[in-house]
Amino acid sequence: MENQDMMTSHRIGNLRPDQRRDSSQGYIESDVVYVEDDEIDLHALWDIILRRRWLILLVLSASLLGTALATYLTTPIYRATTTLQINKETAKIFQYQDVSPVETDFYDQDFLQTQYELLQSRTLTKRVIDQLSLYSNPDFIPVQQDISIRKLLGLVVDSKADMNDPERFVDKFLKDLVVEPVKRSRLVRIHYNSANPQLAATISRTVAESFINLNLERRFDASSYAKNFISDRIREVKSRLEESERKLVGYARKLEIVSLDEERQPLILQQLQETGLSLAKAEQERISAEVAYREMTQGEGRVFSNVLANPVVQELKHEIAKLESEYQEKLQIYKPAYPSMSQLRKRIVSLQDKIDAEVVLLTRAYESDYLSAFHKQESLAARLEELKQEALNLQDNSINYSILKREVDTNRQLYEGLLQRLKEVGVAGGVGVNNISVVDYPEVPRFSFKPNLQLNLLLAFIVSLFAGTGLAFLVEYFDDSVKSVDDLENKSQIPVIGAIPDVSYFHSEILGAQQIGLLSFTQPDSILAEAFRSTRTSLMFSGPNGAPAVMQVTSPSPGEGKTTSAVNIATAFGQMDAKVLIIDADLRNPSIHHVLGLSNQRGLTNYLVGEVSAAEVSCYTGIAKIFAIPAGPIPPNPAELLSGGRLKDLLMLAEQKFDYVVVDGPPVMGLADALILANQVHGTLVVAESGGTRYRDMEHALKRLRSTHARLVGWVLSKHRMGRGGYGYHSYYYGSEKNLPTASPVQL
Repeated sequence: MENQDMMTSHRIGNLRPDQRRDSSQGYIESDVVYVEDDEIDLHALWDIILRRRWLILLVLSASLLGTALATYLTTPIYRATTTLQINKETAKIFQYQDVSPVETDFYDQDFLQTQYELLQSRTLTKRVIDQLSLYSNPDFIPVQQDISIRKLLGLVVDSKADMNDPERFVDKFLKDLVVEPVKRSRLVRIHYNSANPQLAATISRTVAESFINLNLERRFDASSYAKNFISDRIREVKSRLEESERKLVGYARKLEIVSLDEERQPLILQQLQETGLSLAKAEQERISAEVAYREMTQGEGRVFSNVLANPVVQELKHEIAKLESEYQEKLQIYKPAYPSMSQLRKRIVSLQDKIDAEVVLLTRAYESDYLSAFHKQESLAARLEELKQEALNLQDNSINYSILKREVDTNRQLYEGLLQRLKEVGVAGGVGVNNISVVDYPEVPRFSFKPNLQLNLLLAFIVSLFAGTGLAFLVEYFDDSVKSVDDLENKSQIPVIGAIPDVSYFHSEILGAQQIGLLSFTQPDSILAEAFRSTRTSLMFSGPNGAPAVMQVTSPSPGEGKTTSAVNIATAFGQMDAKVLIIDADLRNPSIHHVLGLSNQRGLTNYLVGEVSAAEVSCYTGIAKIFAIPAGPIPPNPAELLSGGRLKDLLMLAEQKFDYVVVDGPPVMGLADALILANQVHGTLVVAESGGTRYRDMEHALKRLRSTHARLVGWVLSKHRMGRGGYGYHSYYYGSEKNLPTASPVQL
């Protein structure tokens, strides 16, 4: 309690610069417009979740229940699996090249992907359907449920036509067939889903076997086609070979050619090749020499790289650099005409002349190299032409013979190759070795594959959790009611001096208005009593003179707990041995007499009209130090009665006789009564209901009270759900309220 008191007093004692205090009583008057911080408050988000937890739990429960119901109503589907191994090429029994192309590592993925697509081909599907007679199998016919749905949509004209359409069976089959490659391997799993587990296993096995048979048939068909094609080609090539041999023999007999000079021709070709290479090299050397020579003669010879790299030139340039440096140093002391300076200049010029002479010598050397390379190129070019002419003459004598002989050799090689290939195809075509094999045959599944209750519930839990949380934030977004102490203070810029917990959170029984109003008296150790004592302490520090001696307790709208707060605050002051008077000034809907168990036949209205004195309408409540003036009969003109001078006289008299006067005023909204009372009391305490008071009602009530220059003491937040950071320490001191007895009405 002390912590909360310190927190409240600290909050009141540290006002913002744009807030002001009344000079006489010290109560807050503020016209501040609060600007909310844009930062995300994770604690506030967590409070929203806690506050809307029942909505989230409702969405979560409905989703899980619906998912479980839908799962149990769904027909179970079983999955049977066959595992195949697909190798890239057929096992070699004979070392012959296969007719079908052999895949390399580069085409490995393309090959496997092709096999996966073939497993899902419509040709294979139709073959399996025909083999198992699935057209007449009642466990496979897919049209009954689909037809009924389509009938509802008006999309079916003739159901018999749909049932007799083979393509519908193929589509149904492919829909339930799943081909799953195993990563980083040549294995592939063939799954088939069906409501009949035996049928699922049978179809999965049949798909694998039919795929292997189709693969063998393709290979056999390819071998047969290749054998027929090679036989036709052999007959054609044989005819051409015989024709080319007859032409070669006829040409050799006509020119009387016995044998060509087969040794001379390769030698000439070799010389021709070597001479061509030498000529190319000589041409490169000539070009390099010519470029160097022209750079020496047409460019700046002194800066040519080969000149700069010359040791003599480098040494001379080094000496010139030293002399130039020495000349520049002495030039600071002597004039250029000085004898030693003239000698240095002559030495520099002499060395430069030597460099020029060396450049001339280098130029002549480059010229000599260029002329030598030029003559060498010309000699090699002439030799190359001689060899070309000699080779051409030799070819002219044997070209026709070579052509005919080459044609004969080509036809003979092709003929022999085709004969060999025909024999290999004949042997390989009869070998029934396949590159596809079954690793695991399917077993009849004992458990359904789907629906998966655990997975469905998990997904439903995740989705509904997010959906429920989103719905909670959406409801929170559209909920414009006051929810917490910080919320109330931030929106109004008026301090909250007390937060009264919602007793229904601790009491399983339903408490009446009288029981709650007297809870501070009947159960002084309860959390509610502790909260009002904390509010009393905050009131004691709300101004420089302590709590206002005469205070009104009001609220923006009816039913927000102002009467309960007024009675319990008066009880809290009475527990500190203060004499307190409670006045029921709500002349339209009085309730103090109900809470305190008093008679309402005579009360404030009787005093205001002058029928009785103040002493005649005041009565003892049965609570120590607490007296009350009930409202009395409901008048037709409450505002006029409250505006009269007798109420002011009554308050002045009560202030003299009692330590504190607590006025239970009417609500602010739509009535002038609370505004009239606010100008006749020392301070007004406004009660807001957590989760009940709307922002617009709160702002409108504050606007009306400020318009009459009412002295606002602060807020009391009623029916506050204790959560993070709020009043949780009460359970530490007093234990759980659920174990306390329910209060009984006080008999007065």
